[in-house]
Amino acid sequence: MAKMDLRKKVRYKRRSRKRASRREAAFYEGRTYADYLALGEEERARAVEMDCVEGAEGDSQALLTLHFVQIRFQIYVLLERHDRAHVVAALDWLEGLLGGPEAFRRVFGLILTDRGCEFDDIAGIERDGRCRVFYADPQRSDQKGACEKNHVELRKVIPKGTTIDGLGLDAWILAGVCSNVNSSLRRAIGDASPMALAKVALPASLLEGLGLALVPLDEVETRPELVERPGRERDGTRR
Repeated sequence: MAKMDLRKKVRYKRRSRKRASRREAAFYEGRTYADYLALGEEERARAVEMDCVEGAEGDSQALLTLHFVQIRFQIYVLLERHDRAHVVAALDWLEGLLGGPEAFRRVFGLILTDRGCEFDDIAGIERDGRCRVFYADPQRSDQKGACEKNHVELRKVIPKGTTIDGLGLDAWILAGVCSNVNSSLRRAIGDASPMALAKVALPASLLEGLGLALVPLDEVETRPELVERPGRERDGTRR
């Protein structure tokens, strides 16, 4: 897969802080981080960490990220709105790519996320028993630190403060971003690339449905040029 011939765009704005869920502690009963730690080590090793990456203040869109900790592989799904309904819709879409709740369970059966209000539709997330969701403690992003750390790779392409709304992202561009970011080599996994490991560890229907492919190492691009369409000014307007 060749890198895309797209032009540079960087826009910085103050970033709004993610709103925490105002649910009472009882809402998370049985799904707290302590409950997560009580699971067996082998089960926790299969956990997928879920988060949202926001753009500039006032953006409607956001990126849902799902991180496979063992192979350092992270996928991105565009949310047209940064809310619980669109998070559930994104998971429903991934379930469709995989072929149903049982196939979804094999890939995303255990999810660890934070208490952002976009993640508090537990019934929707766990629909039809397709997964179990657990929540990190308030203000403890380090409890899903692998996902947070891997956002550094995405931020090479979409720096903090960049407007996501203004990028005009679509499935083709996002697939290119995800393919390139995951095709760089990582020391933590033996100087392999997450994409190479994903092709072995994850169903082809998921990778193909997301439009992902292994990018040759000498063609990997992880700079903001990857997300700008020709004909777009730096302030997000079209020429």
